Amino acid sequence: MTLLRYEQIADRIPQRFPFLLVDKIIKVNKKEVIGVKHVSLTDPYLVGHFPGNPVFPGVLLVEASAQTGGIMIAEHPGYDCRGYIAMLNNFKFVDFILPGDSIQIHCKLINMIGKFVKVDVSASVEDRIVGKGMITYNFEK
Repeated sequence: MTLLRYEQIADRIPQRFPFLLVDKIIKVNKKEVIGVKHVSLTDPYLVGHFPGNPVFPGVLLVEASAQTGGIMIAEHPGYDCRGYIAMLNNFKFVDFILPGDSIQIHCKLINMIGKFVKVDVSASVEDRIVGKGMITYNFEK
C-alpha cells in the first residue's frame, strides 16, 4: 500500500531531482515511517560510481534515510521537513546496493529535544539489511 507517491513527497520536502531520493512512502505516523527507493542503472550517480560495477553510494543511502525520516518528523506540530543532518551515530553500510534493488527504509523516532531529533534507521533490500544507524537532525524552529 502506498500512502505517498513521488509527487506528494516533492510537495513535502525541499529536495528535487536528482537528489529527491525517496520514491514512495508506504507507512507514516508520528513514531515511524517506511520509505522506498528504487535503484536503477539509469540513475545519474551510478554512471560514474564504479563504472562497469555500479554500486549505490553509501552517502546517498544516508541522504535517502534522512529524507524518509523527515517525512515522519513533519507529522509533529512545529517541525517541517527542513531539518539538516547534525550527526550520524554508528551508521554502518552492511551490504552492497545494486541496480534493480528496491531499498526499504525504516525510520523510528528515538527522541525530540528542542530543535534536535534523533531517529533510528534500518535499510533493507528484500530480507537483507544493507545499512543501519542513527541520524540526528537539527531543526531551526
